[in-house]
Amino acid sequence: MSLKVRLLDQSFLRDIHAIEASRFTHPWSEQQIAEEMRHPRIIALGAFHGESLLGYLFAYLLSEELQLNNVAVHKEFSRMGIATLLLEYLEQLGKGEGCREILLEVNEKNSGAIALYEKRGFKVTGRRRKYYRDGGDAVLMQKKL
Repeated sequence: MSLKVRLLDQSFLRDIHAIEASRFTHPWSEQQIAEEMRHPRIIALGAFHGESLLGYLFAYLLSEELQLNNVAVHKEFSRMGIATLLLEYLEQLGKGEGCREILLEVNEKNSGAIALYEKRGFKVTGRRRKYYRDGGDAVLMQKKL
């Protein structure tokens, strides 16, 4: 499958929300997604096959660091390397902007995401107890660029 990564804008709100709804128990609303995309430091990336959005990534560019906020791939296209492609693109973009690290938090119950991040070189740096609605701890992770 041929994939391309492109910057996302507000015209993709419905597509992003559809991915959210396919992946998360408590998906962001279209309004929450729109607010996130209006943040002045947002990097919003999409992975496309043709004109179809298959996955997206939101991160903030904060001086010398990137804060990864969300990455999701439509359920039908899981485990096809799309999240990895988005993370690789973010890493290259961050290096080009002079970033030294990427920070993130992930629900301890999301073993697939944790495995992906560890495979990409992220290290666990801490925890936030009972951070998520489901009572799960947030696992804090960092990757040096």
